[in-house]
Amino acid sequence: ISDTISFSPPTNLLRRGLKYNIVTMVKYLRMALVACISLAMRSPSGMLITALSVQRTNSARAASPFARSFGRSASSCSASAIKMSSTATAEDLQSKLEAAMEVTHPSYEVVNKDIVSEYGSYCTLYRHKQTGAELLSVATDDDNKVFGITFRTPPSDSTGVPHILEHSVLCGSKKYKTKDPFVRLLQGSLNTFLNAFTYPDRTCYVVASQNTKDFYNLINVYADAVYNPRAINDPSVHAQEGWHLELEKKEDPLVYKGVVFNEMKGVYSSPDSLLNRESSRCLYPDTTYGVDSGGDPNVIPDLSFEQFRDFHGKFYHPRKFP
Repeated sequence: ISDTISFSPPTNLLRRGLKYNIVTMVKYLRMALVACISLAMRSPSGMLITALSVQRTNSARAASPFARSFGRSASSCSASAIKMSSTATAEDLQSKLEAAMEVTHPSYEVVNKDIVSEYGSYCTLYRHKQTGAELLSVATDDDNKVFGITFRTPPSDSTGVPHILEHSVLCGSKKYKTKDPFVRLLQGSLNTFLNAFTYPDRTCYVVASQNTKDFYNLINVYADAVYNPRAINDPSVHAQEGWHLELEKKEDPLVYKGVVFNEMKGVYSSPDSLLNRESSRCLYPDTTYGVDSGGDPNVIPDLSFEQFRDFHGKFYHPRKFP
């Protein structure tokens, strides 16, 4: 056999020694087995496969009246049926996705419709008549149901108020009074994604789930968190997530602590991060991109609770959507 067939696993597998991928090894072993049988039968491997196909066809033809009536092999009938089923399924899916673009609501007006063929996405942009908030609906062939709220939050300084607010709104709300609903959701929901992000000019809150009931529950919790957070009425949340003074021992000096403060101390210890921030400051002076929305540890303690609360009132409103 070695004189006739070259059977050698890829070098990257050889480099791993015995740690072969099981699926790959099975594939190679199967190829070797077919080659051995073919040589033993003094017949090309293609003939062997044809023989096996005929064997399956004969047994299946006896059990298939449709195949007997029309003199077609059961394998041929099965292939046709699968192709027809796939075509019908694709057409049904496209019809459903196109129908999603036609959904309307009396409180919204349709601004635009488009199909992003590269991603198989059917998009409709709506605008809320009363507030002007924009809503983008994207229908696609995916089991995940995704929802996100994005607020325009351009900072005017490097106190990190958008970042601190992003952390703080997920520390309880008017409807969900638990201290840390975000952690509860991470531990107890069926989410496939749950997070929030602070960018230089916007803040995003994103949830995803494959379970419809869980999905709407996540939306409910997040919506109440961003619009009615406990943080705007409780200074202790600002102190916990932003900054506060701590004293370990009475003889020790007071030190600054806080979730965001400590996080940004770590960020500012990275040379790459410092270079990136200094580049932005030099390239975009006197703009929102010239300051640090995440917060500069030297400036974060300048943020008062009143400034923190006013920032939420100014930007966390449907009228302030992008």
